[in-house]
Amino acid sequence: MREGWDVEYVPGVSSLSYICSRLGKSWQNVRPLSSHGRDCDAVGHIRKYRSSFILLGGGGGVSGLCRQLVSSGMSGVKLWAGENFSYEDERITWEMTPAELLMEDEHQPFGSLACVLVENPDADEGRLYPEAGPSDDQFIRGQVPMTKAEVRRISLEKLRIGDGAVCYDIGSGTGSVAVEMGMAIRRRDGGGELYAIERKREALQLIESNCQKFHGSWSGFHIVEGEAPEALEGLTPPTHAFIGGSNGRMREIVARLLAANPQVRMVANAITLETVGEILECMRTFEFEDTEMVQILAAPVEQIGNYRMPKAQNPVYIAVMQYPSAGKEEIECLEL
Repeated sequence: MREGWDVEYVPGVSSLSYICSRLGKSWQNVRPLSSHGRDCDAVGHIRKYRSSFILLGGGGGVSGLCRQLVSSGMSGVKLWAGENFSYEDERITWEMTPAELLMEDEHQPFGSLACVLVENPDADEGRLYPEAGPSDDQFIRGQVPMTKAEVRRISLEKLRIGDGAVCYDIGSGTGSVAVEMGMAIRRRDGGGELYAIERKREALQLIESNCQKFHGSWSGFHIVEGEAPEALEGLTPPTHAFIGGSNGRMREIVARLLAANPQVRMVANAITLETVGEILECMRTFEFEDTEMVQILAAPVEQIGNYRMPKAQNPVYIAVMQYPSAGKEEIECLEL
């Protein structure tokens, strides 16, 4: 701005207020999101709020959004789409399902700068009893070990996943923890991404299947083939890491995570006393300020005939590690 000039900002009519006025709807409780020129989780936004306004721009446009909604199990939401507001070729489609709008777009494609108004009656917003996390029997299983629901919930609570989190699930197995990490990220509506790291081919296929089942085509879910710590090379530095399997390399993995981000919050699970010993060694070596270890012994009650009997699971140790006293240079020296 040149010296001596007076500048007055005159805002135009917003696309949100315009389409709502044309549809005869109130805009006051609509949650807006712009995907124009930026990456965002539009499906997660729609899942969270009853009324959403999405300004599209790239990333597949109207058809891409509709396909994501269908693949994410949200084919029942209602959409109104519009483009070229106030011009002679203005176009607004009235209430449609994602499948119906997809057919409309295939018949007469929308431009890249279209927008949609979405109503989701099953949104998380306003629910007195929000939907619980997935139960063990909802996951696609094989012969690969899986972290059980009770341990998953406690481990995730200890991780404290917040806005913009970058989460690693190391030794992902069936991907059960990764799936719930992704749910925690998407509920925050603040961006973030997830990396599921696994070396076994059978497990990788299960992770992909469970990712598709629970997250559809969400671009924030990354599956990484390989063994930690080598497989962590080149990934976005983590803010949170769950270590479900270390293959005897706990100290190396912790050192690599700290080298990437000295503030990373780590939660490790252990079944054997040998792994517990590795975790305790890490706590001593890196002198974490925030440490915790708890043993969980869960026994879900199952009905067998006319009787209800507890079915004991293996006891699991859950450990928390964060804030080492060593500086970054010393941490890097410990990396093997």
